[in-house]
Amino acid sequence: MFIERMETICKETVTEVQLSGIVTEAVEGGKSGVKFSQIKADITATGSWTNIMRALILIENLPYGVSFSDVRLESESSDVESLPVGGKAPVVKKVKVWRLSLDIKIVAID
Repeated sequence: MFIERMETICKETVTEVQLSGIVTEAVEGGKSGVKFSQIKADITATGSWTNIMRALILIENLPYGVSFSDVRLESESSDVESLPVGGKAPVVKKVKVWRLSLDIKIVAID
């Protein structure tokens, strides 16, 4: 379910999201007897500033207990070439691409 939610966030925010280091474990709720699942993963998302911030908001508002650690935000410039229009040469311009990396821990009730 978590992976499907991340795929949806990726589509909704027009970002490229990569998941790695996914570890899942069952946790007993002690005297309450409630069973929990704990998921840990590394997430990297790439896109525009607006789309990265939107993805972060959607991730932190997942319907689970969510905590982040080791959050990193970096930018780099990339050349993007436009398509030729009306016989004119393509225009090359610099575009800033943002990369968000974080470790996430999710707790969900089974």
